Amino acid sequence: MPFGGQHFRLIGQAGVYAAASRLTLLGHNVLFPCVDDGYDLMLGNGLKIQVKCAHLQFTERKKYEIGNYSFDLRRPAYDPLMIKRNHQSTSNYRKYADIADFFILWGIDENRFWIVPTGIKNLRLTFTRKDDISWKINPGLRALWSLRSKEKEVAMEERWDLLDTSTVKNLVESAVVETSLAQKEN
Repeated sequence: MPFGGQHFRLIGQAGVYAAASRLTLLGHNVLFPCVDDGYDLMLGNGLKIQVKCAHLQFTERKKYEIGNYSFDLRRPAYDPLMIKRNHQSTSNYRKYADIADFFILWGIDENRFWIVPTGIKNLRLTFTRKDDISWKINPGLRALWSLRSKEKEVAMEERWDLLDTSTVKNLVESAVVETSLAQKEN
């Protein structure tokens, strides 16, 4: 098994193919850019996708002892001097929203997907594992942070409909009709 950067590149590529596979099964035409220009996939409807992957993490800190997926959504700006030293600059970050429309976040261990717009304010998203047992470990802890986490998961998990431009188009058209009717009544 490769270690270091090569290992992470392989996991990242596995994530791209896992997302592409799921999108294809959902009826999307998935396109792969021949040059990585900041997004990993493009859909036939023109949406650009950045894929991020994470394994379940367990730590000794009480907040994460139940296991979670943590996704870093920052896009580092590379400093050429630091690249020569094999480091990346973390002092400056660019926005993924400038080049991609959505993140597809893949929780590898449970094969879970979250669909998130790239314009999201949080730079790090954390999701608990599916069989969250935090209430058994520490009921008070669950009350403090698990409720917000579960709400966030429900809003983002398996939201493939966000990538369907015809759904969005129908919502926009119905809003236009409702607005027109409201204006006529006034």
